[in-house]
Amino acid sequence: PTSTPGGKCVAIPDGPKLRFLDSTTGREINTFQAPPGDGRGQNFDAIAFSPDGTRLALLMEAWNRRRLYIIDLATGKQLSDSPVEAPGAMHY
Repeated sequence: PTSTPGGKCVAIPDGPKLRFLDSTTGREINTFQAPPGDGRGQNFDAIAFSPDGTRLALLMEAWNRRRLYIIDLATGKQLSDSPVEAPGAMHY
């Protein structure tokens, strides 16, 4: 989970959705469906808001493949979708 700049809202992953809760009341304000990726279910690896609170960065993982998405929070539009190379698991 992460909070918006100023702490008014908290974003919490919940399966394929990201739930936005009011940090004072705990009431759900909104939900965001995770990007579909390549048709497989994706997990939230990391979530971060831009310092001005206008964009949301999502690091998503599916079957050991990661993608970084940038979302405009005012419009809900996906601004970027980039693969992220991550080191694989160590083998002995």
